Amino acid sequence: MSLPYFRLYPTDYEADTAHLSILEDGAYSRLLRLCWVTPGCSLPDDEEWIFRRARAHSEEERQAVRTVISEFFARENHRVFQKRLVQEFEHADARHRSARENGSKGGRPTGALKTKEKTKSYGLADENPNHKLKKANQNQNQNHNTPLPPRGDDGFEFFWSKVPRKIAKGGARKAFKAALKKASSEQITQGMVDYAESVKGKDPQYIAHPSTWLNQERWSDDVSPSDTRTWRDKPESEWTNKDRTQWAKAML
Repeated sequence: MSLPYFRLYPTDYEADTAHLSILEDGAYSRLLRLCWVTPGCSLPDDEEWIFRRARAHSEEERQAVRTVISEFFARENHRVFQKRLVQEFEHADARHRSARENGSKGGRPTGALKTKEKTKSYGLADENPNHKLKKANQNQNQNHNTPLPPRGDDGFEFFWSKVPRKIAKGGARKAFKAALKKASSEQITQGMVDYAESVKGKDPQYIAHPSTWLNQERWSDDVSPSDTRTWRDKPESEWTNKDRTQWAKAML
């Protein structure tokens, strides 16, 4: 699920980014938004991937992206992330889930969700630039629809744990490795999670082999054929994996 908004504190933001050029400021804002709607609230540590998604076409635009990432973002486990934004995502996700749970019970959120401390702006220099994603990954795995692999893993074993029909693991591993050249492990695994949910209760003979599913790039399948709306017609909280893919292509 993609949360529809994040909090921004203009005064703090301006204090931390006043030295940026207007091009660099625009690159920073765009990267924050791109992280927010990307599974895991982080980006693949792939410069060309980031340039495409950020629509940084000229060398001047690309240098602005590099400058912003170098100053405000951290890198770990082949991902690029903004540590304050990850914390903000966790906070927003917790509020969203609590409100939904209370709503299903006919209740209202309690005061326990009130902010206990003043939220700082993104990119503060006094925070550890080597901030780890371990806690974020754990919270995402437990509380969010988008799964993340354990640290140090290419994601296959985590992907395999979500496969509904576990056949030919060796072939699936090779297909998964090839698929990583086309999509991130998070995108692929989220697609499998969606697929597994769509085939619950079906006869196993009608469930795709994992290697076949991977070779056919079915992580982009829309597994909700009854919903004819496109990503343009839906709030981000209802986007499917295919919607996110179509949104990314539209942004190019």
